[in-house]
Amino acid sequence: MARFEAITAAVLGAPDSSGRHAPTASTAERLQALRAWHWRRVIGKTLNALRLVKAAFTFKGGLDYAAWKIERHSGVKIALTEDERRRPLLTGMRLFFKTLKGGGIR
Repeated sequence: MARFEAITAAVLGAPDSSGRHAPTASTAERLQALRAWHWRRVIGKTLNALRLVKAAFTFKGGLDYAAWKIERHSGVKIALTEDERRRPLLTGMRLFFKTLKGGGIR
């Protein structure tokens, strides 16, 4: 434990009387960091959606895989019919909106 306290003190300086380290970033820097993380999250969600679209077309049963993945990560249960399996692009859009409505995408 002393090792980590020494490393923290070397990086952030000595703690105040309550044992906490004062933030060294300005308010503008913190806001900039929050905006950057917001955009990273948006880009990450978009890339994950595109990966699911690619998976739906890459191999046989890809739409079932995408539905399983959505359910696993969002908790939104998706049951596919044979008609939906024949039209993966249209079904993918429907799944997106169903997941969005079900609270699976935030």
